[in-house]
Amino acid sequence: MRRYMLFIACSFLLLAGCGSQQSSDSNGDPDTTSIKYKEFKKYETDSAVIVANNQFGFDAYQRLESEEEDKNIFISPLSIQQALAMTYNGAAGETKQEMAKALKWTDVKLESLNESNAALLYQLTNADPSVQLSIANSIWKDEGEPFKQPFLDTNKQYYQAKVETLDFDSDEASETMNDWVKENTNGKIKKIVPSQINPLTVMFLINAIHFKGDWQTKFQENKTSTNTFHLADGSTKQHPFMNQEGDYAYTKMNDMQMIRLPYGEEGRFGMVVLLPDKNHSLTELFNSISAENVGKWTDALSEQKGKISIPRFTFEYEKKLNNLLQNMGMEQAFDERANFENLAPVPPDLYISNVKHKSFIEVNEKGTEAAAATSVEATAESAPSYDFTMNVDRPFMFMIQDQKTETVLFLGSVQEPKEE
Repeated sequence: MRRYMLFIACSFLLLAGCGSQQSSDSNGDPDTTSIKYKEFKKYETDSAVIVANNQFGFDAYQRLESEEEDKNIFISPLSIQQALAMTYNGAAGETKQEMAKALKWTDVKLESLNESNAALLYQLTNADPSVQLSIANSIWKDEGEPFKQPFLDTNKQYYQAKVETLDFDSDEASETMNDWVKENTNGKIKKIVPSQINPLTVMFLINAIHFKGDWQTKFQENKTSTNTFHLADGSTKQHPFMNQEGDYAYTKMNDMQMIRLPYGEEGRFGMVVLLPDKNHSLTELFNSISAENVGKWTDALSEQKGKISIPRFTFEYEKKLNNLLQNMGMEQAFDERANFENLAPVPPDLYISNVKHKSFIEVNEKGTEAAAATSVEATAESAPSYDFTMNVDRPFMFMIQDQKTETVLFLGSVQEPKEE
C-alpha cells in the first residue's frame, strides 16, 4: 500500500493568437468551462486576496531570477496559487501558518480565500468573449487510501476540482492524469506526472490554465524586420522584431518605459511590457518589483501616440518549486513535521513531495500562438511625430494581467529572445 506522500503539480499554458474562439450555446453563453462557473457569480473577490496572490508571484519571481540569472523565466502565479490553495484547505497547525506566511495569506481568512478564488474563476473565464481563458483544477487520489470528505467537498465547491480515484500501481494512472493535463492545455503540455509514480505517493493536485487571444491590434507581418537585440553581457544578436504604431497605454519613468498591449475586443486582458532604460539593468527592475509598486506604475499609464518594436519570442519553462517555497518559509509541509489533518486521518505521515511547474509561450504578430513565423524585412518610411518610441531591444520583463481585478495571470522575463 502506498503511504503518505502528497504531490502538487502546477501546470499552466499561455497560448494566445489566432484560431477558433470560444464556442457558444444557443443563448450566446461561453463554452461549458465558463458555464459551469456561473454558480460562482454570487461570490465577490477580496482585494486583499488578489494583492496577496500578486505579491507572492512577484516574490517568487524575484527569487527565481536570482537563482537563474540571465535565463528566460515564465511562471503563472495564478496557477501556483490555485494548486496550493486546494492543498491549504487540508493543512492545520504550524504547517498551515507557514503556508499562509509563504503565500501571503496571513491576514486572509480561509473562507474569504476560497470565496475569492471562486469569484475569480467566474470573472476571469467570462471576462471577454473574444479571448479564451480556461482554468481547471483536479485531485487524483490512490484507491484504498483514506481522505476526509470535507476537504474534497470544499475543493469541489470552490475550485470546481475534478476528483478521481485511480490505482497508482497501474501503468494507466499517470497516463490518465497527463491526458487530463494535455486536454486542459490544448495539447501544449503533454506530461507533468512521471511515468513511474513514487510508491509513497497517494495524491496529485493539479491546476491547468489555458489562455488564447488575438492582439486587439495585430502586428503586420510585412513590418517585421530583423534588428539587433542587446544581451545583458554586452553581446548582440540579430532577431525578428515586430513593429507597430498607434495609441497605447504608456508611461515613461526615470529608469524605465512601460506599455500595455491589449488582447481581444474588450481589451480587459493585456500584456504589460516593462523595459529598463539603457543605463539600468533588468536586475534593478526585478529588485523593485512589488504588488504596491506595480499598482503605482500601471496607474501611471496614459494613452499616448507612439511606436513599439518588440521581438517575437518562444520558450518553455520548467521548475521544481520545492526549494523556492521552503525558502519563502513553507518548510514543514515538505517533511515529517507536516500537518495535513484536515486532508486525511493520518496527518503525521502526509507531506508534500514535489511542486512542479511547466509553461510555454510564443508571441508573434497575431497575438501569442503556437505557429511557424517568417521574418519580413520592411522598407523604411518617413517617420511621423510621436509622443514616444519604445524599442524593446534589450532584456525586458512582461506580465499578462486582468485590468479589472488586477490579477496577474502570467509573469515572465526575456533575457534572450528565441524561436524554438
